Formats: sequence, C-alpha cells, structure tokens
Amino acid sequence: MKFNFELVDKIDLLIVDDGYSNFTPENCSFYLLKNEIYLINLIRATLYSLLKVEFSIKKIKENYFRDLIISFSPKIVLGHDMNGKIFRVKENFPNIITIAYQFGYFYEGNDKKIYRKILKNKNTDYFCVFDLRSKKFIGKIIRNTKIYITGSIKNNTNKIEMKKKMFDFLFISQFRPKSHEKKKNILISYDNHLMKKILIEMIEYCKKKKKKLAVALSSVRQDKIYYNYLNEEIQYFRNILNKIFFSKKNNSLEMANSSKVILCYNSNFGAEMMSIGKKVVFFALSKHAKFKFKRNAFNIKNLNGKKIEKIMNRILKLNQNQWHNYAKSIQLLKYDYKNKILNKLLIDIIKNEKKFV
Repeated sequence: MKFNFELVDKIDLLIVDDGYSNFTPENCSFYLLKNEIYLINLIRATLYSLLKVEFSIKKIKENYFRDLIISFSPKIVLGHDMNGKIFRVKENFPNIITIAYQFGYFYEGNDKKIYRKILKNKNTDYFCVFDLRSKKFIGKIIRNTKIYITGSIKNNTNKIEMKKKMFDFLFISQFRPKSHEKKKNILISYDNHLMKKILIEMIEYCKKKKKKLAVALSSVRQDKIYYNYLNEEIQYFRNILNKIFFSKKNNSLEMANSSKVILCYNSNFGAEMMSIGKKVVFFALSKHAKFKFKRNAFNIKNLNGKKIEKIMNRILKLNQNQWHNYAKSIQLLKYDYKNKILNKLLIDIIKNEKKFV
C-alpha cells in the first residue's frame, strides 16, 4: 500500500474501480482512485471519527471514503458493481451522478442469485451492461436506473491484433487457491479438478495432432494479483504437465492474440475474446458453468475424447469470416471499441448536469 501526500483537485469524473477497466475518458477531467492511502484525507477522517466518538476501523474507513469524495467533488462517479463503492457513493451523495458497470458475465442459477444479492436495495443513475439479457435482468432489480448496453467496459479497451500464432490453443486458467473456498463460499477444489480433467484431454489431443498448448495464468491478472497465489498456481499446472507454457506476466490478451483458439471453462475472458473476434471453445462441464448454450457447436458439455478431437479439428479449419458469422449467431456481449457509448454518455451528462456542491 502506497501513501499519497497530494492534495486532490476537483474533477468531472472520479473512477472508483481500482483500475480494473483501464478506461480513459475523452474530453473531461478525471481521476482514478487508486489502491493508495491519501494521507491528508486519512488524517481528517481520523480526527472526525475522534470528535464524533466513533473511533473504530470501520468508521474511519467510512469517513475516509466520504472525505475523498468531498475533496474531489466530482460531477460523475464511475465504478463496477462488485466492489460496492459506486453504490456507497450514491447512498452518501445522492446528488452526484453515478454510473455503475457490469463486472462479470452471469448466466443462470447461482450467478443470478449472487447478482440479486449484490444489487438488492442498491441505486445508481446509470448502469452499463453486457447485453440485452443483462439489461432485462438488472432492470428488474434496480428499477430507477437508465441502462445502456455497452458490452464490457474493460474489454472495450482491448483490440485483436494480427500476430504470428505461437500457440494453437490457449487455456484460460480459473485456478483459485484452496484458501478462497471458505472465504468466497465457492467450490474451489471442484473447479480445479475439472480444469485438470480438461487439460489432460487437451494434452492428449495436442500430442496426437502435434499442436501447441499454453496457459494464461489467473494469478497475474490485475484484479487477482492482490491475492498472491502465483507460486501455488504454477505448481498446480506443473503437477499436470511439466512442459506446458505459461507466462508470469499479466499478458493474457497478448497470449490470446498469439493463439489460434481460446479454451475457456468459466472465465469472462473467454466471452470477451469471442466478442472481439477470437475463436473460443467453452467447456460447460458443471451446473455452475456460465457458458452453457443449447445451440453452440463449440460448447463441450462432457469430456469425450473423440468429440473433443472432432470439435478442435473443426474450429482450427474455420477461416475468420466463417467464425465471424458463427459468433454473431450466439453473441455473448456487445463490443464497443474505445467505449464510444460510455464516452458519449459522460459528455452528455457533463454538458447537461450542474455540478454538485
């Protein structure tokens, strides 16, 4: 955690997603609230807590966050729906315009239950979502919000590049350490076991067909670095196969651009890559699978070696135009390169709304 000694300035837009989206707005002043300690605001929040006889870590954190918002005095605050910051802003500063954006892809079952719990009794002025299905679902939970279909704000900063293909297949890791199981109330051991089974089948296929397989690690991604499980993840994959390629750098997109086909179990990254034109095969092996479609020729629902071989052979043979036509028929999320929709919304709000005092 770094200390920031600067006095903050008043701005048009404050971004409270810890840099997750990599979003850079156009034609407005903005500031990204980083994972830093703003010392002047912390001192003020601590003194305020003492004066109010509310001296607890929880109260200091609450007052600190409020003091930051007051210091920046933004017209608009932008953040994703998972960390709760955007909803706290709206609750404490109802006159500030808030824009929430969808963090992750959800499909049926448990995903929807989680989202209902997160969004229950929450408010925001605008909500940017992945697709029409998300718009309908979120619109039933938060009724007084204007919803825009923008696709993934994070993914809209990505661009497919025509690079030399180093790998035939790139597997998107969903590895999580066992320590997350109790904290997050999710079936870590089960998911890790399924990934192992997928990789064993793919290793056999690649050996037979002389294809190259790589893994994009989860522990090096920006939103996962904080949990510090790189060494545990590396050991997990080395126990499956010693000679599998992976990188310790945060370059999943670069690896995807250097691969012919993306293999995805339950990762948002798979849906994001499909939206920008990459070939993607989804392994929908459990009832918890996000990407389980009735009509998807590249949706594997059981680990049958012959079926896997047939699907992999077929997707490798498809040219880009053939894949594009196929992907359009099952579009998972919208792709709005450079976030034109969100940028236009910001400009319109700044022009039409008076600054909160």
